[in-house]
Order: sequence, then C-alpha cells, then structure tokens
Amino acid sequence: MTSSKRSLSLFLLSLVLLFAALAGVAQARIYNAEEVRFVQLLNSYRSSHGLQTLKTSGIVSEAGARHSLDMGNYNYFSHTSEHSSYFGAGSDPIDRMASLGYPRNVSWSENIAAGQRTAQDVFNAWKNSPGHNANMLGSAYRIVGVARREVPGSPYGVYWTTDFGSVVDGSAVSDPGTGAPFSDVGKSDPELWSAAIYVKTQGYFLGYPTGALGAWDALTHRHVALVMKRAGLGSQTSWETNYSPATRAEVKAAFPGLSWDSARLDETILRSQVVRLLYRAR
Repeated sequence: MTSSKRSLSLFLLSLVLLFAALAGVAQARIYNAEEVRFVQLLNSYRSSHGLQTLKTSGIVSEAGARHSLDMGNYNYFSHTSEHSSYFGAGSDPIDRMASLGYPRNVSWSENIAAGQRTAQDVFNAWKNSPGHNANMLGSAYRIVGVARREVPGSPYGVYWTTDFGSVVDGSAVSDPGTGAPFSDVGKSDPELWSAAIYVKTQGYFLGYPTGALGAWDALTHRHVALVMKRAGLGSQTSWETNYSPATRAEVKAAFPGLSWDSARLDETILRSQVVRLLYRAR
C-alpha cells in the first residue's frame, strides 16, 4: 500500500470511528422526565411565536450534562469551564459542544441555571430573563441540548444547561422521550418508566449487559447499600459485605426518607421497587 493510500485509509477509518462514537452518544442518550418536559415547554413556546420547533441533540445534551456536573462537583456557576472532569480549563460552550463532534462554525448560545428542580420552574426563570428568553426564541436555531443534573452535597443541588445550535447533527431526534431506558421497561407503567429514566441518567442503576433492568429480580443487602450511597440517601456499611437478599422491612427501617406504598414488608425488595423509591425521593 502506498503512503498516500495508507493515509487515505487511516483518514477514512478515523471518520468511521468518529461517526460510530457519535452514533453511540445518540443511541445511549436517555432523557429524564424533566428534560423531556422542558423540550416540550420550549417547543410549545417557540410555536406560539411562529418559530420552528427544535430537535434535541444527543451530543450537545451530553456536553451540557458534563458542564452541569462540573458546576455542581467543583462549586461554580459560569458559562466557562473553570474546573472540569471532561473539558480543558477555560472551555466555553462551543468548545464543549465541538469536543463531542458538533460543528464550530454555527450560531449558538447557552442558558444555565441552578436550584430549579422542575422543567416548569427553570423555563419560567429563563422566560422572565431577557437574555435567556432571547436564546429560547432564537430564530436561527434548529437544535437544543438539554441537561438537568442533580449533584448531592453541592450548593444548589440541581444544575441545568441548555445549548442551542443552528445545525442539525446526526444525533438529533424530534422526540427526546421515545428512548426506552431498559429493554424490559415500557410506557404502560408511567411511574416505572420515568423512574427508570431517572436512575439510569443519574447512574444509580445501569442495568444488565443485555439492556434489561431486571425489574423482578431481588436485590441483596450489598447492592441496596451501594445504590443508596450513590443516591446520597444514607450509608449502611455493614450491608456492603452482605450478599443475602434484603427485605422491604429492612430497607424501610434503614432508609426512613423513602416513600412506600407496599404493605408486603416481609418480602424481598425488587430492583423495580428500589427504582421507584429512588425516583420518589429525588
């Protein structure tokens, strides 16, 4: 193989790997219920002003999610990455977006917020702020990236980042609420659907390699302890070496902040039930 052909082959391979990576972001992107609700509010608002609705970009949402986590984990509130686990110091919104594959030569803007727990609250706050409102109604924009992240122990608890861009990328979808969080969770159970999206987005449950939650599988004391610790709901260090199934009564007694609706406390606790409890305690 000649040098020029080898270089071309390597270049094409790089493009294939890049597009595969971006497709992975798009396929893996699961939006929680509040993120989906924000996009609905935003697009309804734009439509009421005669503007085109926006698609939701997976790669731009991921850039926003990482920025939201950085702001919470490193205690700052800024459009510039003052400290980051993902981006170079001093990165601005388009730097973060471009680092995941979004084009640079576009029109773009960013809204950030901290402390608002619901989509309605953050939408109202931005709507009542002239600069943020102008971004939401930008006529040049075709996509939005939306990210709501909870950071336990941080000053504000909840951090929002939305980024807007004028180019529709390959990870953009018309409806961010269509992706199934786990292969065995369906929309026929609305609370479990929303709860599954929440725990997967937060990293509390990642599911089995098959893509299933294992909704009806019992949890051990060890797994319950690790999940609750990840969620910032308390610690039971004595459970972390206990591989026996945990009962509902034991979990209720160990983590009193949870909201229960089951009278069968003598039974083992299931993965789907812990998922619901985490969602109610958010």
